[in-house]
Amino acid sequence: AGYLSDRLALMQSSIADMREFEQQLISEDRAAAQANLFAGIQGRDVMVMFVESYGRSALDDARYSPLIRPRLDSVEAQLQGAGFSSASGWLKSPTVGGLSWLAHGTFLSGLWVDSQARYNRLMISERASLNRLFQQAGWQTSGVMPAITMAWPEASYFGYDQTLVAKDLEYQGKPYNWVTMPDQYTLTAYERLARQAAHTAGKASMTEIALISSHAPWTPVATLIDWDEVGDGRVFNAQAESGETPRQVWADQDKVRDHYIRTVDYSLQTLGDYIARFAEDAIVIILGDHQPARIITGSISTHAVPIHVISRDAALVGRFRNEGLSAGMTPAAEAPELPMDSMRNRLIRLFSSDL
Repeated sequence: AGYLSDRLALMQSSIADMREFEQQLISEDRAAAQANLFAGIQGRDVMVMFVESYGRSALDDARYSPLIRPRLDSVEAQLQGAGFSSASGWLKSPTVGGLSWLAHGTFLSGLWVDSQARYNRLMISERASLNRLFQQAGWQTSGVMPAITMAWPEASYFGYDQTLVAKDLEYQGKPYNWVTMPDQYTLTAYERLARQAAHTAGKASMTEIALISSHAPWTPVATLIDWDEVGDGRVFNAQAESGETPRQVWADQDKVRDHYIRTVDYSLQTLGDYIARFAEDAIVIILGDHQPARIITGSISTHAVPIHVISRDAALVGRFRNEGLSAGMTPAAEAPELPMDSMRNRLIRLFSSDL
């Protein structure tokens, strides 16, 4: 009787939740209807980069911050030396420990997508994603998804002109266990297959990129190489075959944590080097998708992830600082944890008026 009562209560709350979500889907989308959409950044490439399992714990946990905070300081110095400004803050993710697509859906739709039911409904809705709005405004849009190895019908919702999943990225190297390719290769392939293709077509590029080197099982840990040597990825074979096996790493909780944070460190180092070398006048948004699993964080009280906005346009970055983000690559501890679904409309507003 108790079980049946609990199931009925769950059904009632689920139905109520979906009714609420339906109302959000059909409500007026004033941000998307804004005149002169993205007029303030016309002609500039936009990159939205999700870093797997990059959560607030990487900066705040005493086990991880001695590696990550100096890395962010180093990246900030490298970017400043290349003429970039940055602003950073915290976002509250709708998920923790997995289900990354809920975070992607939340950030890009501007709606709180914290369940598979909400995500499935969003995928068949008319709600315009951030990607689709850029497409409508004249950008050539791409989705770069190295983790996807099977059919991905959900891609049609987002509004990509070009979808690049694992097989499309032309990686000829060996996988890093579950991770199909290292982040450095993903960014190199993006440059060649998406960004330059958009420029050849006479358009600016807007791309959503999922970086997965920091995905479990976190072994082997990739290392940055000379960008000119990346080629078709076979240069990474020695790395892919190095290190301990997942069974060996996961037999020791301290090893798991050590490998986790070193993969996050690799992703941040790679991003900093990539932006400084190749981003030019692009606008780069880096954010975590969710906090890692509890084996990494222990008992956590926050679902917050970092977000970084980077550009050579100091005035544009200044707008984000005026919205509560901190100057530089390290968010202030006291900065608010903004709901992830609030960023879509904020980006539309800050990008759509002239500086």
